[in-house]
This record gives sequence, structure tokens and C-alpha cells, in this order.
Amino acid sequence: MSGGAQHDPRALPADHLVVTDDAAHLTAAIACWMSDRLASVRGRAATIAISGGRTPLALYRLLASPAWRGSFAWNRLHVFWCDERCVPLAHPENNAGAAQATWLSRVPIPATHLHPVPELPAAQAAAQYDAQLKAHYGAQHLDANRPLFDVVLLGIGADGHTASLFPGDPALSARTWACAVHRPAPPDRVTLTLPVLASTAALAFVVTGKDKHEIVQRIAAGDTSLPAAQVQTRGERAWFLDRDAAGELA
Repeated sequence: MSGGAQHDPRALPADHLVVTDDAAHLTAAIACWMSDRLASVRGRAATIAISGGRTPLALYRLLASPAWRGSFAWNRLHVFWCDERCVPLAHPENNAGAAQATWLSRVPIPATHLHPVPELPAAQAAAQYDAQLKAHYGAQHLDANRPLFDVVLLGIGADGHTASLFPGDPALSARTWACAVHRPAPPDRVTLTLPVLASTAALAFVVTGKDKHEIVQRIAAGDTSLPAAQVQTRGERAWFLDRDAAGELA
């Protein structure tokens, strides 16, 4: 891979670490990693939880491109969202709407396999999403030996938040599967909780930009106060970083 992949298990808590010089190579590396893990699921449909924001959009566009559209049996995939802003699906800040417009509407995935957060006030939406997740899983309690998801894709904010789990927020201690998040600036949000995000066979953090460099360094140094560092999965952990975010780790 141009730009080179750097592997240093001492730098970040990772089974798989990729650092690239440019966005195109980073996006391709994520797509290969994700499709390989989903394709390895046998005997049942695969399940993924994806995130919003600007960073994943390049990945979504690549997966919908002619070169990648046939790379996976999309009818075998169920899609959930790690978090959502409580705005209508058509709103530009709606994570599910952005993923559907750039990727999911362009591949042959059944509409019944898409599981966006309901368009309801945050508390009601969280309760309904909690019920949807449990129905899909087929149990009311997570089993450490049976992950809820096959893949979870997460980003990290410059303050160390991931999904809609922010530093100091009560949602960090929630043990429901989804919960409402009320921020000082609207809109309200719904997020999957730490135990649910951790219930995955493979977890990837995708981090780009110089504004994320300090947070990446803190996580590499073992700062567990950050929400992103508190997602402790028993499954595979991967990091995909551009050079700006990685800094001297690369």
C-alpha cells in the first residue's frame, strides 16, 4: 500500500493498525478490512454498526462505486447505527440519511435490513432502538461469547468522544443497549452504550486530521478517561489513521 502500513502494538491497543499518507489509501484499507470480516460470516446474515460524521462518507462512496458494489453479498447484511441525531431522515445531519444517500441506496441491500434510529423524541427513540437491537439479537442480555455485531465502525472527536458518548456524560454509565443523550446545543441524540459497542467480533476506529492528533496520543499513552478508550471489546481491534492524526506514532 502506498504510504505504508505501520504496525506497532505498543502504540495503540490494536490487533490491526494502518497509517497512510492519503485519504484514498486509507479508505481502501478500511473497505478491504471491513469486507473481509463481513464475508467471513457463515451460516447467517452479518451485522454491522456504523457511525456518522464526515469521515465515513468517503468509505460509503467507495463501497457504492462500480468497483466495489459487487464485492459483498449485500442481501446478507443488517445495518445499525452507533448513534444518531434526533432530526428527520432527510436532514443533512442525520447519520442514517447520509449513509443511505451515499451508499446503502446504491447497493442491493433489502430495506428491511436497514435499522435506523426511529424518528422520535430522544427518550422514546432510544427505548425503541433498545428493543430493536434485542429483537435482532434474540435475547434480553448480551452473551460475552456471542457478539451482537460482526463489525463496528467508530470515529473519535477532538474531545475523545465516540458515537455520542461524550466526556462526563451520564450515558457513559448506562447499561441499557441504547440511551438518549442531551447536549447543551441541540439536537438531542441517541447512542449505543459502551457494553453494546464492545459486543462485536471486530471493532475499527477511523481517525483523520491534525485536530485528532492529541487524542490519539492520549489513548496511546493509556488515558482511559476518554470515552473512545473505554470501548473495551473482546474482539479484534483495528485503527485506521491518516498521517496527521497518527503523528509520531507513524
